[in-house]
Amino acid sequence: MVDPFTLEIWLKRLLLLCVIIFMVFLKLLPLQSGGSNLPWPDLILCFMAAWAIRRPALVSLGMVVVVGLATDFLFIRAPGVWTIILILTFEALRVQARREGTMSFASEMGIIFVVFTSAFIANRLILLAFGVAQPPLGATVLELFMSLLFYPLVALITVFIFRVRHPDPTDLQGLRGRG
Repeated sequence: MVDPFTLEIWLKRLLLLCVIIFMVFLKLLPLQSGGSNLPWPDLILCFMAAWAIRRPALVSLGMVVVVGLATDFLFIRAPGVWTIILILTFEALRVQARREGTMSFASEMGIIFVVFTSAFIANRLILLAFGVAQPPLGATVLELFMSLLFYPLVALITVFIFRVRHPDPTDLQGLRGRG
């Protein structure tokens, strides 16, 4: 018989993976017809961050690596650069989530702002250092702004639709952050 806590972790991981696959599918569709050239927010980053900050055990290192490399290849980015940044981003979120425990939404948004901005700047600097062609700075800043703007909506969807909440303080297994 499978432990209910372990089953919940794996079902939520599978759900997150399905959401990510759906987001990849949406990003690959040619939906930007017309005059609007606004970049889409990085919803994959937003969903993974919302899950990682609430339940660090749900976003495993293996999932971050697989999703990072797959999206690098599918979106024709420099392989491994965004993946390494994702690994560092989610380790920082995991440490912060374990240190803070249940946090207010304002402090969560502050953490997300710092982490997302650091990730986008690091990506830009690494690509610049290796001479890799990149989109204009304005487009990158706009994508960062859109990602930060959409994060509260993603957090609401994560909590109220997918039921991924901060662990109950009485749930010792949830606080251990197994994964």
